[in-house]
Amino acid sequence: MPVVLELFCLGMLLTTNSSSELQTELENFISTCSAEIGVAVITDCGDTICVNAESPYPLHSVAKLHQAIAIADYLNNNEISLETKLAIQAYDLQPDTFSPLRDEHPSGEFAITIAELLKFSLQQSDNNACDLLFNRLLGIEATNAYIQSLGIEHFAIRHDERAMHANPQCASENWSTPQDAAKLIYTLFTSDRFDNPYHGYIRSLLWGCETGKNRLAAPLSDTKARLAHKTGTGFDSEIGHPQEINDVGFVELPDGRHYAIAVFVKNSENELQTSEKMIADISAIVFRHFSTNLFPIGL
Repeated sequence: MPVVLELFCLGMLLTTNSSSELQTELENFISTCSAEIGVAVITDCGDTICVNAESPYPLHSVAKLHQAIAIADYLNNNEISLETKLAIQAYDLQPDTFSPLRDEHPSGEFAITIAELLKFSLQQSDNNACDLLFNRLLGIEATNAYIQSLGIEHFAIRHDERAMHANPQCASENWSTPQDAAKLIYTLFTSDRFDNPYHGYIRSLLWGCETGKNRLAAPLSDTKARLAHKTGTGFDSEIGHPQEINDVGFVELPDGRHYAIAVFVKNSENELQTSEKMIADISAIVFRHFSTNLFPIGL
């Protein structure tokens, strides 16, 4: 057998074995958790490892990732500058929702650039920023249609933040499979389709995400790996615990390898800290498989 072909076959064998081992370890871990958990991992070798990853899970603020990708395309196509300013009035800002933007501007009378709104939405998961982007730039239906045009089909965005806060049951109608969520963020970071300054700005914001430090990011904090991600957190249950907690990320290792990972949790019987630790433990399992070179660089 020629040397190149032999190396290729060896690489494929190692990748297949590693994928199988990773899937088994993830399945074993998830079986011990008191929650429904879906995980999807997409490797730079072309493998996709899935556990419960084809079922629908509420997106919550992960939908802000979908929104930002669609808005970047809209701005690019229409040659609208990220520095374009929008005038905001007090009635634009919902009072009873998470919003650092509103807290910075309590009077509600100010102007803000599109770039700043995207930063508030992606890095701090600001709900008012999200709705302003829907209302002023690109609506829900157009956002949905654009993401579908990317080949991301197993998801839906039907409601904005204001509607979900008025009726929390609406949150279940904004959903995705973990597999398509991982596919979306992997495509954003690897496809030539997004080789423009607008999507580049979205990527830069995701590298600086400030939420969910106890989720995917936790086991990576003392390593040289980089994480770009977007979190989502559901409404509290009757006993005060969010039953739905998500994190979707793109991990880049120092040697250039990378992978996308989506972890969605629903029907959790745990307090927030315990549910977040389940996501962190899954992140640690995946990172350990990559950092020990079980997945070779594509040959």
